Amino acid sequence: MDFCSFKKLFSGYRAGLLHQSLPDNAPAFMIIGAQKAGTTALYSYLSQHPGIAASPAKELHFFNCEKKYLLGIDFYHSLFPSVGKNQLTFDASPSYLCHLNASKRIFAYNRKIKIIVLLRDPVERAYSAWNMYAKLYKRNKNWFYDEWLANCDTSKSKYVKRSELAIFDFKDYILEEFEVQQISPSAIIEAPVILHGYYYDQLSRLYSYFPEKQILIIENSELRKNSVSILQRIEKFLGLSGNDWSKANLSPVFEGDYCGAHPDEGTFRILSKHYAPHTEKLFNFLGVHYSWYSYRNF
Repeated sequence: MDFCSFKKLFSGYRAGLLHQSLPDNAPAFMIIGAQKAGTTALYSYLSQHPGIAASPAKELHFFNCEKKYLLGIDFYHSLFPSVGKNQLTFDASPSYLCHLNASKRIFAYNRKIKIIVLLRDPVERAYSAWNMYAKLYKRNKNWFYDEWLANCDTSKSKYVKRSELAIFDFKDYILEEFEVQQISPSAIIEAPVILHGYYYDQLSRLYSYFPEKQILIIENSELRKNSVSILQRIEKFLGLSGNDWSKANLSPVFEGDYCGAHPDEGTFRILSKHYAPHTEKLFNFLGVHYSWYSYRNF
């Protein structure tokens, strides 16, 4: 066999591995973020649909956690429940959207999978994330290294440790993150909040792999204000039969007690000005203009 024939045979073998049939309990769709944009609520609501068998754990963090990813696809499938006839299961991991390699990995896993993305005003989102992190820091000042990186990442050297004095003041927290970005754009500070709001960059990466018909974008306030109509939209997107949502528990689901809280005016203006060009590009990209006050007022 000549080299060209061998190469062709190997390519076909490799393609077969990449597109081998998936088990019945493989996820049919994913909710990939954004962080603090309503994935907990949507996971709770969809779990009540009779056509969906939700995973026992909400956030599986397989495609963005190096240590988990190295365990392989069989490990990933072990995280999902058995499904009944015509039932779907799903992965709801809000850090996938921000992770540089997650979209590529998901595409290699299943290029036909459907993806739901929740977006939220980036300033509100950053403030909500900081509140979540502040609680974790109060419990353990080294939680990012002891818990997140210990279970997820194979390299700690690329992260810049935060100053303890800046952890519990939101303005100092974001200014320290800006400082690290300016000194070394490739560096990542521990528990970042700003970079999760660069939705245009993240969606551009996602759309470079998946066609528009496989992606559904939902704005956070829409989910909160019009839960039933959004869930019906998701049913249509996933090809699910309609559920009687009047019998479901669709009360607000907030992870923490800081939903709707806002930063002080000065910090709000700093972040609003920073995010404005990113948000402008996002709106032009999607062809929509969400009513994000951080975009209109700075």
